[in-house]
Amino acid sequence: MAKIEAIDFKRRRAIPTIYKTLLVLFCILGILIHSFWNKKRIETLLVDHETIMFEEINKQSVIVNFVITNTTDIEKTEKIKIEIVDQDNYLITSTIKFLTFKSGKNLFSEQIRFGRRYPDIEEKKLRALISIQPRKL
Repeated sequence: MAKIEAIDFKRRRAIPTIYKTLLVLFCILGILIHSFWNKKRIETLLVDHETIMFEEINKQSVIVNFVITNTTDIEKTEKIKIEIVDQDNYLITSTIKFLTFKSGKNLFSEQIRFGRRYPDIEEKKLRALISIQPRKL
């Protein structure tokens, strides 16, 4: 009479090396595809640096107007970093905003508050630096 033994599921077995190798390769491939995809997402948004204007400057905040063009046909939400610097390239304030972009040109007006009061801010020549931040993993 033949004996049939039950499989012992509680016994620990090693994971085959081919599975480990494939897992590492797929992880690396996923990271590469994700970084390439993020670069392509950012390249479709164009900041028009000539249209950056200050609408109102006071001691506690500044209102910045700028235009960003979305070259795709879909609506996007991306992270934008706005930095305000003076004529000596001294960073006065910076902020990160999540903005929604429709297809075509988008005009934004953002109020940025200063971390402290600047009594002589009207005499300084200010510049706004706007950059689109890629998403991280």
